[in-house]
Amino acid sequence: RRHNAMLQAQLIAANEKLRHYMAAPLIETLMASPTLPSLGGERQTITILFVDFCRFSSITHNLPPDEVLRILNEYFALLTTAIFEHGGYLDKIMGDGFMALFNVPTRQGNHATKAVQSAICMHERVQRWNVTHSPQMNIRVGIHTGEALVGNIGTPQLMNYTAIGDAVNLAKRLEETSSPGQILLSTTTREMVDLAEMKMDESRFVSLGRKTLKGANLPMEVFHIVLDDNNS
Repeated sequence: RRHNAMLQAQLIAANEKLRHYMAAPLIETLMASPTLPSLGGERQTITILFVDFCRFSSITHNLPPDEVLRILNEYFALLTTAIFEHGGYLDKIMGDGFMALFNVPTRQGNHATKAVQSAICMHERVQRWNVTHSPQMNIRVGIHTGEALVGNIGTPQLMNYTAIGDAVNLAKRLEETSSPGQILLSTTTREMVDLAEMKMDESRFVSLGRKTLKGANLPMEVFHIVLDDNNS
């Protein structure tokens, strides 16, 4: 019994350590599977969200590295919890931005709505943060819903659970096109958003017309969310 209790304690400790490096939904999916993970994936419809910390390099240009790291850690702590609270999966941190997925690895029937809700939540947190903190923070967000290849990419020894495909690229292009404080959506995401669940009027989603995004073959209609602050 003592040996079993010790093994159980070690398993719990290892699980807690893993949660600092891997998102909880992925750990739970891996632990529930009777087989080891393998390379490959499957096509499925997901919502992809990209966030970027605007002008981060210029803001932190004259700061020492440890201060830059402190600001980044506070920024990620402030924003990524909004992803988790809305059932999203934090795919990766990329410099001063990050990529999040909705509808994987756990399926969500309302994944487009949850992604938009998380973006608005992040924006509101930034506004509150700026009232009492310095340097001032601002973000831009791009969201797209589409089919992507989701699965394990890498080598048999080291895998990364992620999504790839045109849908991911379009979400990134939307983020790059957006202005500071702006949330841009594709038509697909806009059509899937449940306004009743969000308690928002349709007038809050304003079309910016058809835009040809970098790397896209055809122009696509882009929507901007009107927010309740001076950045709207």
